[in-house]
Amino acid sequence: MTQPEDFVFDTIVCRYSAVTVGVSGTMPAAGTVLFELISPRHLAVDGVEVTVEPVVGYISEDGTMRRESRSGEEGVPLLTSTEFGDTPFTYRATFNLTDGTGRAQLNKSPKKFRVTDEDVDLGGL
Repeated sequence: MTQPEDFVFDTIVCRYSAVTVGVSGTMPAAGTVLFELISPRHLAVDGVEVTVEPVVGYISEDGTMRRESRSGEEGVPLLTSTEFGDTPFTYRATFNLTDGTGRAQLNKSPKKFRVTDEDVDLGGL
């Protein structure tokens, strides 16, 4: 079973404000970030196993993460622990980044973080 519609999602604003340097000056990184729940590993509601699907965030020109391409609503919806107790959920952010021109792939290792009610600066993890 995948995530039920009545789960509580917390929309958090993630930022990743890396810039690249090219012949024409500096420009913000572009691309996506895939958010996967890694802890807890198993969730159940009323005895039914629940699979939380990964969420994709799109980096806008100011480094703010958005739900849909670069013009979507600010923030990405991630499942919080509200339905499952008080322990914050841990996510892994996997980066698929290019320079601002979309030509060069940028290497950034995946990062782990906990979802709280505060914004997240992925560059600071």
